[in-house]
Amino acid sequence: MSMEEPLLEVKDLRVQFVTKRETVKAVDGVSFFIGRHETLGIVGESGCGKSQTCRAILRLIKKPGKIVGGQILYQGNDIVTMPETELRNIRGKEISIIFQEPMTSLNPVISIRKQMREAFCHTSMTEAEKYQASLKMLRLVGIPSPEERINGYVHQFSGGMRQRAMIAIALCSRPKLLIADEPTTALDVTIQDQVIKLLGNLKQELGMSIILVTHDLGVVAEMCDKVAVMYAGMIVEMTDVVTLFAHPRHPYTYALMGSVPDQRKVGSDLEVIQGNPPNLADLPAGCPFAPRCRYADGACSQSRPELKEISQGHLVRCHHLDRTASFAGIITVPEEASDAT
Repeated sequence: MSMEEPLLEVKDLRVQFVTKRETVKAVDGVSFFIGRHETLGIVGESGCGKSQTCRAILRLIKKPGKIVGGQILYQGNDIVTMPETELRNIRGKEISIIFQEPMTSLNPVISIRKQMREAFCHTSMTEAEKYQASLKMLRLVGIPSPEERINGYVHQFSGGMRQRAMIAIALCSRPKLLIADEPTTALDVTIQDQVIKLLGNLKQELGMSIILVTHDLGVVAEMCDKVAVMYAGMIVEMTDVVTLFAHPRHPYTYALMGSVPDQRKVGSDLEVIQGNPPNLADLPAGCPFAPRCRYADGACSQSRPELKEISQGHLVRCHHLDRTASFAGIITVPEEASDAT
């Protein structure tokens, strides 16, 4: 694979949950790509389709949900139409996923050692080799005294250690792509910072790509190369991290930035986004953000805007790009993020 080809490319992905009463459009025409050694952040409020997008990548959508359209190309092969036997060689091996709550993702009645051993099931390693590789991975994620901890159970670990253990299990196969679905949500601020720095270090150590799902724009500014902002199951803005924070163009992106209390420029007021995200089973005909948008007018309620490329690699879904041209960044991007991008 050449350097120009994406590691993963999602094209017009659509995920729906169909019941007798309604059809929920959880993911509605999402497209993006991620290259080798890149970190893509997917941000937005709860219920905007972030997690379902990531679950779809590994075909982990729970019934009655299903992928109803689009392609998920991993190194050129479509995961959507891939036979289950072939997908098993990718899921957990070349693409791994970690979820936001380790207590519901890790097995409470099986030791960490056994759970890590299962992560090596696709290899021809001996039991002794699996054990040594497990210890090495626990050390890599910063778990102290791994020879003792490896025989422990989830309830014997602190919140931060559980998350580290889950990351270690996900990385046993040294995947090319790690999907981290809100990995710091259930943790306190200090542990959140530790986990984010850990993921950044592991990315460099293992040479992998990361899709980071979060609602925390501060984390995105610190860690990501590119950002996709989702609302109502759609991407409303996507570009590199520096451009997004310096020149946001969608009113939703700008409003999200205004609601972040830390890392803000001195003198800027904290904003509140009025209302709630729309019901994905009853989306309006026009722009789904229009009822909450201070810039909306009649045109916004009549037709849904297309995702347009306003500059190289900067895509925005808005009818009034002329009005949003004056938006300026509210969050300060850390210097290391600017340098990396």
